[in-house]
Amino acid sequence: MREPISNKLRFDMTKTSPNQISKHFELDYNIRGSYLVQAIAIESIISDIIGHYFCQNNNRFGHFVGIIMNKSGITLASKIKILGKILQYNHPKQYKKYAKLMKQLKNVNEFRNLLAHSSSSYSQKFLSKKLDDRIVLAYYKDGKRVERIITKKDIEEKTTEFADIIDRLIEILSIVNTDKRPTKY
Repeated sequence: MREPISNKLRFDMTKTSPNQISKHFELDYNIRGSYLVQAIAIESIISDIIGHYFCQNNNRFGHFVGIIMNKSGITLASKIKILGKILQYNHPKQYKKYAKLMKQLKNVNEFRNLLAHSSSSYSQKFLSKKLDDRIVLAYYKDGKRVERIITKKDIEEKTTEFADIIDRLIEILSIVNTDKRPTKY
């Protein structure tokens, strides 16, 4: 009879020291944290763009972003779609100009979700290697457990484009802020 996967995920404290686990937590924090902090900044700018598009009034902008964009369960994927629609409907030339950005944002979201919703693997086999540049993330896809190695280099490569993404989002924010829309309908 096969051993349940849940047994493979448990710590064997006779083989794994608390210090080893602590070091792994710190490594996990450093690898995932740097990406997630920057992805949060990107999401915040997208929320601001959407908020400014729908609310020219500063009081309503704060309420809109605070109540709707950040508290109502609107996902980053949904915010990216809304941003795309704003550009597509109101700035078709800009929509074409920023097509690559929209693809990059979708990739940011997919990788963010992988980092945020996967658990770190604490298998003795992995921890015994005492690697200080990578973590193994475990998640389920199509009912099967999948493990993926994420290295510090992976994160560095993925975050190198973040400054450019943020610059282009700020350009879009400027475009949306200069829109002339009637305040009364």
